[in-house]
Amino acid sequence: SGVSIIAEPGNFFVFSCFTLAVNVIGKKAAYRNLHTSTHDKLTSSDAPEFVYYMNDGVYGSFMGRLFGNIISTPSVHKMSLTLDEPVFSSSLWGPSCDPLDQVVERCLLPELAVGDWLVFSNMGASGQEGPATFSDTDQPPVYYTISTDDWFEMQEAGISLDD
Repeated sequence: SGVSIIAEPGNFFVFSCFTLAVNVIGKKAAYRNLHTSTHDKLTSSDAPEFVYYMNDGVYGSFMGRLFGNIISTPSVHKMSLTLDEPVFSSSLWGPSCDPLDQVVERCLLPELAVGDWLVFSNMGASGQEGPATFSDTDQPPVYYTISTDDWFEMQEAGISLDD
């Protein structure tokens, strides 16, 4: 048919195998000065732009961002989220205070608070290239989950956690 297909099957198979949950550990409100494209202090007449700091960044699970991988907008996991909640221009940063530790340059999110959670799906192909810690930042814990049916199937096949 004259169609050539170029694929990376490794990425395809591992793309959806990892979901990452990160915690908002800091927040800053600013407004975007359209003339200078810089962040300035928020005034009451401006719609805010939020800068959120997370407990993981490009020196951890988002290392793929340093290699040009695009990180999608996360879903929000917080106690009181409504569908009609307003969204604001936001940027997401890791904990290192390094200017390279920007995870998502711009996305639309409802206003978050310190302690809220963000969930990044499909991080398997772009999220764990070789996590390293930066400065005094600890490597976040990894929790493995599996459905009950799959767990029993693996046990029947002789696969255990000790393998």
